[in-house]
Amino acid sequence: MENYNYINETTEIVIEDFSIERIDSNDLSTESNTKVKDVILLHGFNPTGFFSSNKEMMNEINQTLLRQLRGKKYRTWNISYKTGDSFDMGAQSILNRIAKQGLSFNDCTIVAYSMGGIVARSMISKGFHVKNLITICSPHEGIAPSFFFAPSPGPQSIMPYSEVLHQLNHNENDINNRHKYYCFGITYEDFRGHHDNDTVVYLESALAKKLNGIRHRERIHLKYGTGAVGFDPHGRGKDPKFLNPVFRLCKRLFV
Repeated sequence: MENYNYINETTEIVIEDFSIERIDSNDLSTESNTKVKDVILLHGFNPTGFFSSNKEMMNEINQTLLRQLRGKKYRTWNISYKTGDSFDMGAQSILNRIAKQGLSFNDCTIVAYSMGGIVARSMISKGFHVKNLITICSPHEGIAPSFFFAPSPGPQSIMPYSEVLHQLNHNENDINNRHKYYCFGITYEDFRGHHDNDTVVYLESALAKKLNGIRHRERIHLKYGTGAVGFDPHGRGKDPKFLNPVFRLCKRLFV
């Protein structure tokens, strides 16, 4: 997909290591709040700094969404959180900041990558209202047990044996909102054959196969040549060039 770049002014609220940043340049000053809709982007785990955020992770997705939403009655927000904290703490910190700043969101769609999808679901379980949730490579049933993660609360909270993840998967608010969830997962093929995972998250987990009521599930398949792929398949979950099904959905939803 073509990247869309333009200069825009941003409104950023920074509290400690977190930020809520409006990144669109749509002029909505003459619109009533009831007519304006919102899109929130949530990044995944930051492997280079366990106790820091990584909002830059979503930059390429940001630019593609901004292109789709230009001139429409949408505000687009990039929200960061500490990925070293458990996902439920990250969710609560976001909700606390939203309340402290007196922000409100209308007909909100969240687009979330990896751990961000679980943070989004936790926000919903705590009462945050959404119209749609789109998750990409999110470990709804935990990351692959063989994948090594540092023993900090963030990674531990998204392991298959995580009690806090188990509680989220049985949360009544989450269950009642699953008809709004669109889950995308990645598989890949290399010289060794086919792999039902993205090297970090199994397809079954990314598609939330064990969770009833999900509105839509879709697989994105990548093909590699020779050589080691490392964690590249999971990383492609934030690269618009490989996310055509996601942006086709966004085009349909963002009317």
